[in-house]
Amino acid sequence: MVGSCNWSGGTGRAKSGGCEAATEKQKKRLEFLQKETKTAKTIALTVQDIEAMGKKATFGNNITLTPDECDTLKRYATNGIIANADNKRLKEKLASAEKSVSIWKQRYETINKKYTELKKKAQPYLDALELTSERVRAFVNSILARGKETQEHKMCARKRGQDMEI
Repeated sequence: MVGSCNWSGGTGRAKSGGCEAATEKQKKRLEFLQKETKTAKTIALTVQDIEAMGKKATFGNNITLTPDECDTLKRYATNGIIANADNKRLKEKLASAEKSVSIWKQRYETINKKYTELKKKAQPYLDALELTSERVRAFVNSILARGKETQEHKMCARKRGQDMEI
C-alpha cells in the first residue's frame, strides 16, 4: 500500500506533510525489505551451494569433491562451528544479563518501597516547610514594604523641609 496523499484542487501539488511522511515511511520500509531479501537470498545460495557439492561415485555411497568444493565446505563448516560458539556465548551472556536485571529490579523495588514509606512519614514536615516558607516570605515582604513606606515618608518630610525657607 502506498501512503495516502491529499491533492489540493487542480494545482497538482500535494498538501505538505501527509505525502512527504508517507513517502519517507515507504522508503524506509522498502530499504528494510531489500536488506531482508538480500540476507535470505544469501542464506539460500549458501545452502544450495553446500547441497550441490560433490558427486556420488558410481560404486558405493562415497562422495567426491573438487579441491574448491572441499575448501568451501571446510570454510562453511568452520563458520558454522564459530557461529555455534558465538551463539552459545551470547546465550550465556543473555542469561547473565537477565539474572542481573532481576537482581537490580528487586533492589530498585526495595529501595523505592522504602523511599515511598519515608516520603509518607515526612510529608507533614514537607507540607509544613512549604507553608512556613510562604509565611516567611509574606512576613519579609511586609517588613520590606513597611521599610519602604518609612523611607518614602522620611524623604517626603525632608523635601518639605528643604522647600520651606525661614
